[in-house]
Amino acid sequence: MWRAVSDALPTCLQLVTKCVSISPTCPVCLQHVETASHILLSCRLALSCWHKADLIPHADSNGTIGHWLDSVFNRYDDDDVICCEVMICWALWKARNTLVWDKKASSSTQILTSAWVTLDHWQKAQDKTCLLSSSLLHDGSNIKQWTTPASNTVKINVDGAIFEKENFLWVWCGCT
Repeated sequence: MWRAVSDALPTCLQLVTKCVSISPTCPVCLQHVETASHILLSCRLALSCWHKADLIPHADSNGTIGHWLDSVFNRYDDDDVICCEVMICWALWKARNTLVWDKKASSSTQILTSAWVTLDHWQKAQDKTCLLSSSLLHDGSNIKQWTTPASNTVKINVDGAIFEKENFLWVWCGCT
């Protein structure tokens, strides 16, 4: 979102202004100039996603992503809705790039699924209580957990891995 708000998202129009020899036309709808506002808010695929998510982007055709995002922050008190709207933008940009680089079109259902799964993963990563505890992973082996060293002592932490294919041993040591 920072890149879109800063007008640094490499849309077709933005690339043309940097003297890249491409068409400024949206690669998704092939009808309008591709700006950040167009690809994320008003392109037919974007509108399909917004409607399917039961969210309306409320963007005026001359507005910028910055104006839209500001209105999102002012319109909703619910962080979950704000996160959903931002994640839809991210998923739309990802789908646009998949079309441009891999020649694979995405449906609005696929885009929304990607947005919701990614948002769910991000929210779980932010929730410290959601992380797996080593007790859940206990398989009978003696799992050790790091503890703070006692005062006036030096604690040496060692970790290692053997990479059989490369015939390589990796060891890490650290003192606390």
